[in-house]
Amino acid sequence: MVVKNVINMNPGDGATSYANNSGLQKAVISEALPLVDETLKAMFSAENGGFHAKCLKLVDLGCSSGPNTLFIISYILNAIEDLCSKRIHSSDHHLPEFEVFLNDLPDNDFNNLFKLLLSSNLINGSKKRHCFLYGLPGSFYSRLFPSNTLHFAYSS
Repeated sequence: MVVKNVINMNPGDGATSYANNSGLQKAVISEALPLVDETLKAMFSAENGGFHAKCLKLVDLGCSSGPNTLFIISYILNAIEDLCSKRIHSSDHHLPEFEVFLNDLPDNDFNNLFKLLLSSNLINGSKKRHCFLYGLPGSFYSRLFPSNTLHFAYSS
């Protein structure tokens, strides 16, 4: 696969890094959260047959190297946990395990991203979720996954 040279985000966590200068992007991401909620509710609704897999697989396409990735992935996982807890009186109320793929171009600062994720409570938070994280370098303009691999894909 050929990846063209593109403008990259400033790596690391210094004063001029993307991680410390992405507040506007977070505001835009926040505007899309109602769409995320709507999609997840539809995925888990009884009318659509509910969600029964033991492992939910999701991807953040074009993830970024800063806290916005942590923000959106945490938001999605918390929303799913809330939806599962509302089914507590049904026969299908288990919390799935999570496989989370973080995709961006190979020049993304995946090291900084994983440092942020490991220092957070995303992986083994207070709710004892089982979350497995994977870095997936490559362009999402080409095929990244086999057919029928993912349950949820997000890109901002």
